Amino acid sequence: MSNDGVFHRLGMGYRVVFRSLIALVALIGATAAVAVLVVFPLWYSAKHAPQIYSTSVVAILAALIMAVVVRSLFRLGRRIRRGELQPGVFRRRLRAVGMTVLTVAMGYLAAVLAVRGYPLAAIGATLVFLVLIGLAASRRTASHAGTR
Repeated sequence: MSNDGVFHRLGMGYRVVFRSLIALVALIGATAAVAVLVVFPLWYSAKHAPQIYSTSVVAILAALIMAVVVRSLFRLGRRIRRGELQPGVFRRRLRAVGMTVLTVAMGYLAAVLAVRGYPLAAIGATLVFLVLIGLAASRRTASHAGTR
């Protein structure tokens, strides 16, 4: 092997190392920027203005959920237009998302009612929550039975 080959390999190796180092520094910088721009203001508002903190956190979570839902809807529509999926899949997925949201909301309601000291209402909400879980599981089992 010639010296040119060794120096070339050595240079390529250091290039990979420096690229990785630059990526690590960029990641650390992005993490610091998020901490300064998002985490610190949330911490400060949690300590000094709890209502603003609560509103901010709920707004951030709602925005993230909406972004995921909108992105999924666009992807689903694109796949239907391309002919990769049948048109009825949109309705089924929308129904599944609705069932999931309803189940999670009922579980949350049951927990809130239990914490607030309404045991009978919490028991009722828990029973509805358990029924919703059973319905969701049975629909999933029924939909997979045809594919076996």
